[in-house]
Amino acid sequence: LDAKETHHLARLALRQIPPRQAQLLILRYSGLSYKAIAEAMDLSPTSIGPLLLRAEREFAKRYRSLSREEV
Repeated sequence: LDAKETHHLARLALRQIPPRQAQLLILRYSGLSYKAIAEAMDLSPTSIGPLLLRAEREFAKRYRSLSREEV
């Protein structure tokens, strides 16, 4: 996939996952630390790792599904 298509599929996948998971991923991949994410989302810093892991897995599942549909 080219960069434009990859970006489009990533945005679609983000829209398909729960909003809190999408927000977690956006904040993390914008460069925020776990501590900053926890503060921004009013969560415990120790919960960020597990929440991000679940969000990344859900995103990957949706992204793979979308990319198979595009082929």
